[in-house]
Amino acid sequence: MSKQVHQIELFDSPLTTAVKGETSLMEYPFFDLSKNGRAQGMHFNDGKVKIDIKAANGSVATIYDKDVLIYLASIMVGKINNGETPSQTFTFTAHDYFRVTNRNRSARSYERIASAIERLQGTQIKTNIETGGEGVTGFFSWLEKAEINYTVDRSGKKVMRSITVRVCDFIYRTVLMDRRFLTYHPAYFDLSPLERRVYEIARKHCGRQEGFKISLDKLHKKTGSDASLKSFKRSLYDLIEADNVPEYMIGIVGDDRSALTKSLKADGIVPRNKITATKDQMVVIMPRGAKRTARLCAIT
Repeated sequence: MSKQVHQIELFDSPLTTAVKGETSLMEYPFFDLSKNGRAQGMHFNDGKVKIDIKAANGSVATIYDKDVLIYLASIMVGKINNGETPSQTFTFTAHDYFRVTNRNRSARSYERIASAIERLQGTQIKTNIETGGEGVTGFFSWLEKAEINYTVDRSGKKVMRSITVRVCDFIYRTVLMDRRFLTYHPAYFDLSPLERRVYEIARKHCGRQEGFKISLDKLHKKTGSDASLKSFKRSLYDLIEADNVPEYMIGIVGDDRSALTKSLKADGIVPRNKITATKDQMVVIMPRGAKRTARLCAIT
């Protein structure tokens, strides 16, 4: 066996199975909704789940950086489905990562994945969510180890060859032991930050139900948006009008600007909203093509 073939076999890529995500990371706001990440910390507390996030230096990891974790979790799930016990350390090619996440192989893409790896390792998370029957009281980082492996071409330029990372115990335990993961629609990677979060929340909560409803205030908090509630509502209207979220339809009760709320109102399922407080206004999310009934569970 040649040295080159042996080296290729050390890679955990290419990913040949469906893209999967861990449900806790789908449901709760662990990532900033921007391209470069905010410098200030993020906090979430719904009375049950507590999350504190801060950047050791620079900025916290973003919803785009999360693609790396989704990719790694998918590799883990693929190995488990093949009867293997995955390692906590992975080596993969940027080329395969770009293929799976629908990114081109431009120089800027290589710069972005390097920045993403840095933010994922530099972000510190503290939460009372337990995985694999275990929890931690202190802070941890998404990546315990991160290395960019490169070669040097004839001109002396560094060329990225592969990436080696060690995922945190939190993610490793939940994938290996809890096995609470769901498949992502391929179009997810083309969505805007808010569309990604709404899709993830819908994916987590719809399940086999015919839909669910959640207050605007609660949805605002679950997305992790740092915009005011008024601005968030305006962005949600834009999202509803664009109608890009795959698999799901979204509507705001009491507003007829979406096809979903119009049809529900026509069926007498969702009456015009009598609540004047914006934060208590309900958002309805249903799978596309679902039967319209009154059985919509509320997220508490």
